[in-house]
Amino acid sequence: MMDDQEEVTPPVKIITPPKPQPFYLKTEGDWRIHLQAIYGLIEETPPVKIVGDFAMLKVSSIDKFRQVQSYLTTKNVQYYGMNPRSERPRKYIIRGLHIDTPLKVIEAELTNEGFEVIRVAQLKRMDREEGCRKSLPLFLCTIRNKTGIEEIFNLEVLLGYYIRVEVYKAKGPRQCYNCQRYGHSSECCKLPPRCLKCAESHSTSNCTKVPALLPTCANCKGQHPANARVCPFHPDNLRAKRLGNTETIGQNSKYAISTNATTNSVPPIAQLPNPQTQVATACVPAYVQRTVEPKARKTYSAALVPNTTTPIAHASPAPNLSNLQDFNSLLENIIRNLEKLQALSCSIGIPVKQLLNMPNLTASLTPNIPAETPATTSNCTSYEYKIGEFRQFLIDYSVDVALIQEVKSLNLRGLQVANYTLHHTPRNGPDNQPSAYGGTAIFIKSNIPHTILTQLENIIVKINLANTTIILCSVYNKISTGSSLPIDIHKLFSTGHSVILAGDLNAHHSLWRAAYNNRSGTEIVNYCQQNTIDISFPEGHTRFSGRHASLLDMALLKNINFAHTITSLAELSSDHNPVLLDLSTGWKLPAMQHPHSVDWTRFTTIMQQLPLEPHDISTTVQLDSAVDELTNNIQKAIEEAKCRVFKENYNILPSYIRQLIRYRNSARRDWQRSRAPTDRTEYYRLNAAVKSSIHKHRNDSWESYLKSLEPGDNSVWKHVRTIKRSSTPMPPIKSNSGTAIENDDKVSAIADSLENQFQPNGDVFNLALIDKVCNSNERYFKNTNT
Repeated sequence: MMDDQEEVTPPVKIITPPKPQPFYLKTEGDWRIHLQAIYGLIEETPPVKIVGDFAMLKVSSIDKFRQVQSYLTTKNVQYYGMNPRSERPRKYIIRGLHIDTPLKVIEAELTNEGFEVIRVAQLKRMDREEGCRKSLPLFLCTIRNKTGIEEIFNLEVLLGYYIRVEVYKAKGPRQCYNCQRYGHSSECCKLPPRCLKCAESHSTSNCTKVPALLPTCANCKGQHPANARVCPFHPDNLRAKRLGNTETIGQNSKYAISTNATTNSVPPIAQLPNPQTQVATACVPAYVQRTVEPKARKTYSAALVPNTTTPIAHASPAPNLSNLQDFNSLLENIIRNLEKLQALSCSIGIPVKQLLNMPNLTASLTPNIPAETPATTSNCTSYEYKIGEFRQFLIDYSVDVALIQEVKSLNLRGLQVANYTLHHTPRNGPDNQPSAYGGTAIFIKSNIPHTILTQLENIIVKINLANTTIILCSVYNKISTGSSLPIDIHKLFSTGHSVILAGDLNAHHSLWRAAYNNRSGTEIVNYCQQNTIDISFPEGHTRFSGRHASLLDMALLKNINFAHTITSLAELSSDHNPVLLDLSTGWKLPAMQHPHSVDWTRFTTIMQQLPLEPHDISTTVQLDSAVDELTNNIQKAIEEAKCRVFKENYNILPSYIRQLIRYRNSARRDWQRSRAPTDRTEYYRLNAAVKSSIHKHRNDSWESYLKSLEPGDNSVWKHVRTIKRSSTPMPPIKSNSGTAIENDDKVSAIADSLENQFQPNGDVFNLALIDKVCNSNERYFKNTNT
């Protein structure tokens, strides 16, 4: 007999609905009156908690949450909060789609699958090498939270691709896009907007801050964006401070200099330090080589972090202010800088407070250009898009001849520079078609007498000045070339007695302090030693990539007896520095031909006043005499009726852009010297500002010029004629006597050709041909009559 056992009833699991998030009311104005109205609306009086400038209000149910939210929105009360979890949209990452898949197509396909899509975006990652953001094959889909949303994980094929869906995991704490505070989203924020970049009372999308100016944090007023991890108000930093950790999160980022930012909005240059203390916050800690082991990238969030190993930034140590003399010196320096800023502010129209945020305020490039004949060589990969900056470089350094390599663009119409003649040779690719890579070009002043010699894979010109002839060769040596480099160099040096060969030779050798020797470097050194050719190279490096620096651009000189200097300049935006070669030739260049205009009314008056007696022309001599007299009168009248035309120099950039270029060049030199990530980021930021400023200036100038054209004064047709007219220098001419290179030889070749074409015909009577034509006509008419 079994004993009676008491039945055990399992406990009932009670599922309580989630409580809504609290409201945070701004404690200003009539907030107490609105609080009493809310109490009457929800028929309960929950206590509030003061949190800083806000009053935290909790409600007991979702229905009352919606009532309070509707009341606050209707009455325009400043508050923020969080929507219930059941009403928040869900975010998912889709893997497996092609990187170029249109976002609208993805949104339409998900809608067809039964999901209510709010937005589809493509994730991007910053490419430190190129200084731009590149798209990733990861798509972020924001979908409204409705019943059946979990079915998205069952999707295996989308748009014909095998895909995988993951839940989106945010990289950092939640931050509002509207007010830039942490802990809530912009969907339930009714606070006044604050800009992410300048902390002003407007949305970030409407910000007009110049990229060259440092940002201002809306939370701590430091010199960093409001979402930077170095901000003291960042939740990670607040948590670390509570735990007693004094190290700031993200102190090695590009805004690490703003780690000690306070609520004081005065820029650091205006803050005078205590003369008895050291300024420890004005410099970055000592240089420490730190190696970071890359982690395995298993999720999409890891793909957003660049896998690089970079050293911590190194800056100059803080000034020693242990005595009063050092402090007075620092104070005088600050006063001089403020006087320069005041003058700069008046010239470009930017307030001094914003100029104080610009880096390298006292840095400027003041080259000492001698009164010689400077020539420069540079590696050019995108001068077509930076022609304004290139024009300004030619003007600032008074360059007479510029040798350019790697002119990848085939359309060189945008590369025209006033008072310079362009000679270009593209690199031939498959099927003898111009390639988009390689290519050489030469810019030479129009007042320098010169001729083109050859057009191989280089471009060569011959300069004739002061009874001296110099051959200039712009060359580019492709790394993967299979030809023998000494043979090619020998062909170039055989074009004349005095030859300068300069360009990107892609040669490494220990002679110019390279880390290793390659085939091109060894062949060049051996050839130059055997043929007594000088190798001239600058002291610094000429090419700077994201990982290392090297010296690739140099000049080879044959029988050049002039004293010369060669310098690598931290200018322009290419990965190669332009190289300046100064020759102490003592030449005096011919005067530049200024444009003139003829006053035809005055010309007519002068022609009427000049004596022109009638001639009784009966012989050839009398005809030539009359023609000579008329020609002399016309030339004399034109000379007296000419007037010089002063045109605006469109090549000169505005002063604020030139100042921005100087800041950029200074940052470029700092990065090339320190190779620190922070200096590189600063250089990329200023370089982007220069590009955008020049682009905007060119667009504005072009727009104002188009508005100035009037159909009534024929200015439109004159401009169209200028665009359609192309001025190409005359290449060498092949004739029966050889290749004509000089202008005198070209004139003789053309005259000989015309003389041969217009010889008087001899005896044209051909009896056999006449009989043949007559017989043919008789047969034709006979057949027609029958």
